Parts: sequence; C-alpha cells; structure tokens
Amino acid sequence: MNSEKLFTIHKYIMIITFYILLPIGMTFAIFRSKIGKNWYTYHKHIMLTVLLLAFIGISISLYAKDLEGEKNIHSLSTRHGLVGILLVILLLLNIGWAIIVRRYVKDEGSWLTRSMWLNGHRVFGTLIVITLIYNLYLGNKIYDERFLKK
Repeated sequence: MNSEKLFTIHKYIMIITFYILLPIGMTFAIFRSKIGKNWYTYHKHIMLTVLLLAFIGISISLYAKDLEGEKNIHSLSTRHGLVGILLVILLLLNIGWAIIVRRYVKDEGSWLTRSMWLNGHRVFGTLIVITLIYNLYLGNKIYDERFLKK
C-alpha cells in the first residue's frame, strides 16, 4: 500500500474519531440526566475508543512517512504533527484526570471537591476540542496540498 492511501486512511480514521465519536462521547456526559444511569459506561467506552483510534491513526501516518523514507521523528517537524502529539497528551491527561483523580473526590472537606474535579475535566475537554479543530484544519490543508493539487 502506498503512502497516499495510508494518509487517506489516516485522514478518515481521524475524522471518524474526532468529528463523530468524540462529540458522541461528550454528548453522553452533557445530557447524562436525560440518558440515565448508563451514561458513564457509554461515555467511558467511547472516549477510550477515541484514544485507541487516535493512536492507530498516528501509527498509520508514521508508517506512511516511513514508506516515504522519512524518519518518524521528522513527523514532529510539521505543525500538524506537533499539535497532534499535543492533542494525544491532552487526551491522556483528561482520561487520567477523569479516572485517577476522581477516586479522591469528596463532596466536601477535601482538597479536591467534586466541582473542582468536574471543572478540570471540562477545561481539558474544551482544550481538546479547540486543539482538534485546529489540527484537523492543518491536516486537511496538508492533505489537499499533497494529494489533491497534483
């Protein structure tokens, strides 16, 4: 398989991951009172799928770069690559915040209250959305320049 096909696969995996699955996962959390008691299970599984697909998409792009003779570290020389790595770091931090820190949340009388935890999770989520919109723009621009304007 050539690099153009691999980059196309990368593009569609990332579009499905960040334009479809991520908003669905966020919707379960936002409308949890209307969804019912299983909202957290749906939210958690979808968001972990988002992380897994992001890693798969990145791996495919690194393999495509390798086929072109470019060392993987050079993928970080583009703004899209750097912002993509930042996005994955934000995803990991948000999942870590959601899973690990949540265990220590108390309603009152603790250094970490539920509102602090929830606000932190929302801030990470907002940063992720802003970052992914920018990175999808960068990725589409690179893809169009490389493959559509031949």
